[in-house]
Amino acid sequence: MSDNDNFYQSPQTDVNAVNPLAPEWRLTKTMVLYLKGASPWLRFLGILAFIGAGGTMLGGVLFLISGAWGGFLIDMLTSLDTADTVEVGVISGITIFTGVLIIITGMICFFPARFIYNFGNKIKKFLQNNSEEELESAFKNNKSFWKFVGILSIIYLAFLPVMLITSIIAVIGAYML
Repeated sequence: MSDNDNFYQSPQTDVNAVNPLAPEWRLTKTMVLYLKGASPWLRFLGILAFIGAGGTMLGGVLFLISGAWGGFLIDMLTSLDTADTVEVGVISGITIFTGVLIIITGMICFFPARFIYNFGNKIKKFLQNNSEEELESAFKNNKSFWKFVGILSIIYLAFLPVMLITSIIAVIGAYML
């Protein structure tokens, strides 16, 4: 420190200086090789997840059709007893409700599939173009995937006690009949 320094002056920062808390990171060759090796697997798993989400939604549509068909059969077969008609109607309603839940599940599964596929695809584009924007976008998709999975896990954990209590009540109710 020189004799001309003002001890009471506010500290000054050099805007051009590198922040030691956020150093400039560079990818090593090994990191790039790991990304290159992961990219095709991420795209493959994304495609499988898209197929799974589509298959789940298709299964939900089949449940809806079978539930509606059951309701149609109730109308067509008027020779059934009233009790049998009510039971078939309840089963038809439960089947339609289940179909709606399955379709919603398939729609929810679409989002992590998209994040996984985009993560792998952006890594591939980064490796082709050496573009930092593509790498940032890849890691953004990775963050979005894990955030989505985390939120789903919290929702699952919140509903777990409700599902457990409902199952216990259903089992007890079945034995009491």
